[in-house]
Amino acid sequence: MKIFKLNVSDTQYFELTKDNFEKETNLQSPWYNHDGKKERHFAVCPACNNSTQIVYLYNQDKPLHAKHCLDVAVGNQNNQALQYCPHYSKKPSLQPESRRTVEDDVALEIKELLIENFDRVIYFIKKTVGIRLPFGRNKLKGILEVYDNTRGWMYSGANLINIPWIFLYQCRSLSLTGMCINKLEIRDALLNYNNKLSFDDFNRVNYPKGSSEFIELKLCFIQHKQSIQDHELHESITLKITDHKNHVIYTESISFDHDHFVNVINSDNEEYRKLNEVQLAREVLN
Repeated sequence: MKIFKLNVSDTQYFELTKDNFEKETNLQSPWYNHDGKKERHFAVCPACNNSTQIVYLYNQDKPLHAKHCLDVAVGNQNNQALQYCPHYSKKPSLQPESRRTVEDDVALEIKELLIENFDRVIYFIKKTVGIRLPFGRNKLKGILEVYDNTRGWMYSGANLINIPWIFLYQCRSLSLTGMCINKLEIRDALLNYNNKLSFDDFNRVNYPKGSSEFIELKLCFIQHKQSIQDHELHESITLKITDHKNHVIYTESISFDHDHFVNVINSDNEEYRKLNEVQLAREVLN
């Protein structure tokens, strides 16, 4: 992997470069280790909180990267959590129904991060996916209840840096009613599907009044994929909108921007937070 963090409790991580590693560690132990015959370098995996060893930190002829190393005490030594880390080469294949065998520490932290940052997750989805989840308490509660029912934090592909996308994936099929469709391409696709549709001032879908034609629009996220290329994690998911006859109206592949999400949940800006949404998540998921 080409990312690292210093402590298990950190939610912020850094790109793995020599300069970044030196800057964040200040060349101190336990990240710089001299117990052996040769200096070694350790950190924590941002996705599973396990210990990692930094490889080729001072060898410019070979690719700098981090690998899991559970025999050091910088991070956790949790073999159960390791099995589901996207950076682990022997992780099980991803299936929508795949679940961790036990509710390990990482699964519990995924749920806790979602709860305590639920308003930020909604904001992040709006900004990156182009769809704002419903404002109404009952609709939001229903979405959270589906996630709770699927035990989405136990999904084998969930980790500490892909929380908003997996939340959408594990919420299954969602009605577009009450959602703000901020992305122009999606609105255009809906109008091409049925030109009797319209949008209000918040870009929510207005269905034609007085029409005998039944219209029901559904949103889902499918085909979660993970791959490692040159020690870097790449994740994607497919957004899909269908009608009541399962006719596909719109589809789009969405690549995960892990850095953006982590920056959002570590923001110091509290001015626009919606703590009522956080409280709702606590009520449903705790």
